[in-house]
Amino acid sequence: MTRSDEHLNDVFARYREALPDPEPSPEFMPELWRKIDARRSTRFQLLHLSRIFLSGAAALWLLMVAVLFLPGNNVQPKHHSYVDALAASNESSAWAYAGVLHTEMEESNSR
Repeated sequence: MTRSDEHLNDVFARYREALPDPEPSPEFMPELWRKIDARRSTRFQLLHLSRIFLSGAAALWLLMVAVLFLPGNNVQPKHHSYVDALAASNESSAWAYAGVLHTEMEESNSR
């Protein structure tokens, strides 16, 4: 053995003395989990909750996509865009206003 091997063996021996092997007992695993749980932070819990939330959102999205593409679901929108819907709503209200104005003009002319 060389001098570096002896030095390395000495370091390992001191390490074993400083950190002895834990004695197996019935409380070993529960105590280990208590130590692990004590080190868990709020950040870890928030990460866990966010993963649950994202999984739920993804499942909900998949369900909504499946419902849209089911056979028999052929509901077509009446208007293709928001601008078309506004134009249609303005046309119908314009006709209503024209009817009111026409009636008012007839009444004022008859007087």
